[in-house]
Amino acid sequence: PCGGVSVFSLEPFGVPATDAIAASLFFHVLAYASVVLCGLGMLPLLGLDVRTLAAGTRRAGQGMEESRTPLAPRKEPFQNNNLR
Repeated sequence: PCGGVSVFSLEPFGVPATDAIAASLFFHVLAYASVVLCGLGMLPLLGLDVRTLAAGTRRAGQGMEESRTPLAPRKEPFQNNNLR
């Protein structure tokens, strides 16, 4: 049936395979979702939004030569005025 590291590592403790797989999936989703949500939360601090990122990704995919776009590195150091 289903195998995996989580199933084999929890087997000596008497954890059923279905519970081990469910726990593994839950913690993978939890870790992925927390990273994505933290990243989305940081966008306003960087002066970006999802539309800007999507537009930059589309332009980059079209082979656009390098130019100053909203996603280009800043020449000046980043200053967060929201923390003052």
